[in-house]
Amino acid sequence: MPALALVTAGRASRLRRDFWSVLAWGSAGATAIANGLYFWLAEGGPADALFALTVTLAVGALIVWVRRRVLVAAVLVVAMVGIIRTISYAKQQATEVLLHAYDVVALLSSWSTLTEVWSQHRGLGLALAITSFASIGVSRIADRIDPTRVPRHYAACAFALLAVLTWTADVARGPRRHTEFYFENAYVTFFYSSWAETAQALWRGRLIEAAGSRSVDPKEVPFQVAESCASSSRMREGMTRSSSSGIGTVARYRSDSIRLQRLLTPCGRGRRHRTPNPKRPDAKFST
Repeated sequence: MPALALVTAGRASRLRRDFWSVLAWGSAGATAIANGLYFWLAEGGPADALFALTVTLAVGALIVWVRRRVLVAAVLVVAMVGIIRTISYAKQQATEVLLHAYDVVALLSSWSTLTEVWSQHRGLGLALAITSFASIGVSRIADRIDPTRVPRHYAACAFALLAVLTWTADVARGPRRHTEFYFENAYVTFFYSSWAETAQALWRGRLIEAAGSRSVDPKEVPFQVAESCASSSRMREGMTRSSSSGIGTVARYRSDSIRLQRLLTPCGRGRRHRTPNPKRPDAKFST
């Protein structure tokens, strides 16, 4: 009898483990299919849907590589797509533009911006906070009941394969339309597409940060005009030929260009010019 009881308990434990394994893999498959249908029917054509789906599955494979559990990845991926879609839709309603990945960077790096967003969209912020904490709680429960233990090298291979598929789909999509940022409803797809641009901006720095700093002498006067400089004889000869050719419109245009150039450069400070008469063949510039 004790041996029979042990065998029965072992079979029950195996059946329970098999049930949760089937549930975990079934949930992962249903999540992948649901995300693929959403991207295809709501956010674009086949290439856009394949791109967004492979990015989502790559994030799931990365979660599996960290936690080794499929059900946890399914829960977190569904929460990620839902949160991105909700925030992007709210941003489009408020500013008529979609959510960019750099918006998240700018929001998290500026306390004043975070305070302003919280004051204007407090209800949405509370809903997203509750959703995030609920997703974390459900993922912890899934972590306990999920019996699957995926080897990490399998997850790494899946991630590499999905990265290649993502790159292929991105190439098949072609260049992005400039109207996508304003008028299209590619909420999640556009956010995925902006990851590369945001990484490039963070790597290279913003425009004002790209120029190297230079130590300035306090006695040095900025935008100081040179005291003396030599005039360009070639330019003067070219203008003389143009004025003597009888083409008055071209002569006036070039004369005005030279006058503006000399006014904007250190060489033109303090010089006065006279517009030549295009009807005179011997018209020259005088300084």
